[in-house]
Amino acid sequence: MTATSTEKEIPFGATQVYARLSDLTNLETLRERLPESRIQGLSFTEDTLSFAVPSVGTITLRITECQPDVLIGFSTVASPLPFLLNIHLTPVSDAACRLRLEIVADVNPLVGGMLKKPMADSAEKIAAALALLPYA
Repeated sequence: MTATSTEKEIPFGATQVYARLSDLTNLETLRERLPESRIQGLSFTEDTLSFAVPSVGTITLRITECQPDVLIGFSTVASPLPFLLNIHLTPVSDAACRLRLEIVADVNPLVGGMLKKPMADSAEKIAAALALLPYA
């Protein structure tokens, strides 16, 4: 099952966006934008991101695939449901790119039916938050 966000326009080049997102310690600026009631215990290393979601549990993601200026792929290290999260970058010009986020989970059709909307909403919200980050 795959949930994909709409493309988000970012007024920075793919090289800048990739450089910022491929080192997760740069996401520290996200901490203040996330409501503590939804995301708790946010921590970063260069290639891992860990947080807790009430009623879901702790999720830890690790960067497992990088294609400069095009793709940053994550796999779950710890999660109630294993999944992949891919950030796709499409260069528009030297000063702009598009970002699309994709969440892929291998689940049976019954579970997939229950997770379809929450996964789609999550993909859209994460992509929107990433589009607002300062990349300069």
